[in-house]
Amino acid sequence: MITDEMVEAAVHSYLAAATEDGSSITGWMRAALTAALAKAWRPVSEAPHGHLVLLGWRDWRDGTWCMEVGCASHGRRTEAGSSVSYHGSATDWMPLPEPPATKEAGER
Repeated sequence: MITDEMVEAAVHSYLAAATEDGSSITGWMRAALTAALAKAWRPVSEAPHGHLVLLGWRDWRDGTWCMEVGCASHGRRTEAGSSVSYHGSATDWMPLPEPPATKEAGER
């Protein structure tokens, strides 16, 4: 789901990249999309209960960013009502994109 916050981040990043010398429109768009997607990440405590999402965390060994699709809460909730992650060391989540439209037989 694209939010107003994502669009705003993309516009600001696009305009900032467009003012750099030697940049191309491809670079501008990459910067805009990267900024928008960064706004899609949310704290794992806000993950929906019992739904598959994209989970993210920093590896404790080398600090690399790891991602995996999984259920953030595995059916558990804290007393405060937030989801509990038992999947890796997930600290953040984002919704999965909609799957591609189903093609009719014979369609490419």
